[in-house]
Amino acid sequence: MYTISRNPCSRLRSYIKIIVTLISLTLVGAILILYADEKSSSYGQEAESLDEPSELLDGKATTTTQTTLAYHISQWRIDGLRREKLRKRPSENSCEAEANVGDTCEKFTAGYGIYSVGRLMEMNPDLECDGPGLLCVAMFAILPQYRSRVRTLIFAFLFLFVTGTFFILYPREPPPDQATIFARELARSSELLRVRRENMKAASKRGSCRSTAHEGDNCAGFTSGFGIYSVEKFMEMNEGLKCEGDGMLEVGKEYAIRADLRCGAPCTKELC
Repeated sequence: MYTISRNPCSRLRSYIKIIVTLISLTLVGAILILYADEKSSSYGQEAESLDEPSELLDGKATTTTQTTLAYHISQWRIDGLRREKLRKRPSENSCEAEANVGDTCEKFTAGYGIYSVGRLMEMNPDLECDGPGLLCVAMFAILPQYRSRVRTLIFAFLFLFVTGTFFILYPREPPPDQATIFARELARSSELLRVRRENMKAASKRGSCRSTAHEGDNCAGFTSGFGIYSVEKFMEMNEGLKCEGDGMLEVGKEYAIRADLRCGAPCTKELC
């Protein structure tokens, strides 16, 4: 296992990218959660509003029709109104519903699960719910247009776009040659194997227990080339030899490569 060095700056940029990505995902998630909560809150008060007649018919009713409706409506009528409004509720893609004859702001608000009459007036700027509060036959908004979220969504999109573009187009340094160390070690291992095969063939043909060191030979290369068990074993077979530092061998000098007269025999722990 070889350790490949990396540029500290590239590692720092990787950490920054991870942090920015997490922040972006958190921001988008928060926006989606707020969007879903606010959308569902407009329907959250529907059951409570429809179960209480006071929410449908308050003290503002002054006409005879509204007074009669306020004090004589029964529980089954409230349930029927709730089922009827839910059945007539527009699809999720629609934000408007038509008021029928006799509808009031309170009935319209409770029938469609709008949070309050004030919220209905807020979504319909031209609507007035003072006094009797009768509605004309027209289309009225029943869901907010979510205009307040437009700026937030635009900001989130621009933030993600700018940060993504920055990290994509940011000038990068050329990546370091990660194969340098591995290639160097591989070449060294291949060279040692080649030298070992050649030396073993030469020693077998020559029938000698000694071999001459050439230029560039060192203890480690000589040991590996002739299949000697270890550098210590090589030093033991050559009295006075010291393999310190780079362990370079004296050019032209012969060194023992086997421990006895069985020259050219395969290397074993006892022989070499």
